Amino acid sequence: LQMYLFCLFMRVLLSWFPSIDWNSQPWAFLRLITEPYLQIYRGILPPLFGQLDFTPLFGFLILQ
Repeated sequence: LQMYLFCLFMRVLLSWFPSIDWNSQPWAFLRLITEPYLQIYRGILPPLFGQLDFTPLFGFLILQ
């Protein structure tokens, strides 16, 4: 569980860098393991103003 939380944390931090190519390794693997979990909450919490995605925060709260 702690390792998955770390992966989510890394995904959030790296999302602040738009130059990262999420289709190259190791980022594709990070996206592959975190996206299904985050996608669950994207159906509940749509992005605010089209930009702010709070699904990782909600995901962290649920896992804690």
